[in-house]
Amino acid sequence: MERHEAPHLHAAWEERWRHLEGKRVGEALVCVCGRDRQRQAALDAMFNNDPALAALALAGSPRESPVADAYMVALTSGVPMMLWRRGSVPGPPVCGSPCGIPGRDACPDPGFLTQARGFLSVTPRDDVPDRICVLRNDAEIEAEDEGHIGEHVVLLWDDPSRRIPRTPLAPASLVEEGQPVE
Repeated sequence: MERHEAPHLHAAWEERWRHLEGKRVGEALVCVCGRDRQRQAALDAMFNNDPALAALALAGSPRESPVADAYMVALTSGVPMMLWRRGSVPGPPVCGSPCGIPGRDACPDPGFLTQARGFLSVTPRDDVPDRICVLRNDAEIEAEDEGHIGEHVVLLWDDPSRRIPRTPLAPASLVEEGQPVE
């Protein structure tokens, strides 16, 4: 919600969104896991230095650290698009070394990043929600194919031109049935 209210947050969000314009999302997608050099302060600095970081593949669900921390930094930095697997938790880094910076493939779940890049390789920014819907439907049709990217994929797709209505909200307890809210 703060991205809609704070001009400096909205400006970064719009700039990142523009960086995705005309690009294939598979090309722009980078992995973020929140480990080692991707801790909060380092990620914040990297995002501030690189407005082209606009489409992220998270290494797990943002419900738990360290991915939750990376997710919050990405949101406050204005990242408009993120993908992750529902219910997944990041495992140990597969490379056996500290994770790389965004843009490199050192990821606890490199298969997800590779699959996401492949499925979105020709998908323009504005078509991503429809492509994710197709992936989810494909996963249902091919139910025996365990590990299909569409099976548990989650998409945060936040177009900055979409505005929250300015209608004031009132707690339900204050509104009597049939009475207009002033």
